[in-house]
Amino acid sequence: MKNIKQIGFSIALMALFTACGGGGGGGSDAEPTITTTNMEINTSYIIQEGGVVTKTSDDATIDMETSFDTNETTVTLKSGTATCTQCSLEQN
Repeated sequence: MKNIKQIGFSIALMALFTACGGGGGGGSDAEPTITTTNMEINTSYIIQEGGVVTKTSDDATIDMETSFDTNETTVTLKSGTATCTQCSLEQN
């Protein structure tokens, strides 16, 4: 049952991240640097503000954890393939 809840939570978060779009104008003329990383299985990444995780295969499963102490969200690819925009490797 716990596994089903975790899968449901992960799917809901992924839908939330992929549904976020930008439409705002204004700001500076400088274009922000956006990096996209091909995620590796069992490697943890910290999502930066504005970051997005995108499944690139139907069988991709991703664990997500948010620390309430640091307010950091960590994602780990468990199977399949995915990309992470605005992510950095977690330092152990």
